[in-house]
Amino acid sequence: MDDVQISLARYRYEKSNEFLESSRKTFEMKFYNSTVLLSYHSLIFIIKTVFALEGIEDYDEQNLIKLFKVKFLANVRLSSNVQTIIDEVTDIWLKILNENYFIVTREEALNVLNLMEKLLEIIIKYIQSEYNIDFDKFNRPDY
Repeated sequence: MDDVQISLARYRYEKSNEFLESSRKTFEMKFYNSTVLLSYHSLIFIIKTVFALEGIEDYDEQNLIKLFKVKFLANVRLSSNVQTIIDEVTDIWLKILNENYFIVTREEALNVLNLMEKLLEIIIKYIQSEYNIDFDKFNRPDY
């Protein structure tokens, strides 16, 4: 793994956190559909974070989650509850996209937020143990 991969991973991790923070704010404003949509973007960027560290850049955006499951869940590199989290977040995101007038409830939005916070925590621990990259190095310094 080289500095370019680490820098790309750091950028993607920051984007994932940015989407999750925006998701929290939309939740507070009671925009629950937006909460889920932004959480889904956080999910995509946290997956891309791991891909950057692995040097995986040749993937089809539509199959990103499927590829992640094959590479990291099928051979038990990450815990099975990661699969559950991804499936739950993706399922509600798909309902918003595919069902006319689908309205996310407060409880569903809160569940998605909690799941995404848990997922980011799991992925960061995985990055720390698998790649020996400290969580603090992923945080942007204050200027």
